[in-house]
Amino acid sequence: MVMKEKFITDFFDAVDIDKAITRNEIDIVTGTLMLKDMISYVRKDIETLDEESKKKLDAAISKLDKTNDERKGKLKEKSLEPEDGIDERILKSRLLKEDHRRYRQELFFIQDLAYKKGWFD
Repeated sequence: MVMKEKFITDFFDAVDIDKAITRNEIDIVTGTLMLKDMISYVRKDIETLDEESKKKLDAAISKLDKTNDERKGKLKEKSLEPEDGIDERILKSRLLKEDHRRYRQELFFIQDLAYKKGWFD
């Protein structure tokens, strides 16, 4: 039971970070890094709770990473040669938003997985 409680706490901490990023309460750079770190704890919790769920999560992570890389690649192609610092900052901002979007999708997957496993009961 202790591990399940740790998972729940870590998961909702990650959700709080996601919400803070969305509401611009945390800078997207700092927030995305915080979210990435927090999700790593959630992943480890899942691995400890259930090996089958970890395998499902790993498969989802691979798909999310591939999609994220493709989307970021398209953004980079569109702005191959930034003309000035502003263009470069805009590109970096868009890439960070894609990373945030990717981690948010992972949170949704984890939430669905946790409900199916009964971890939120």
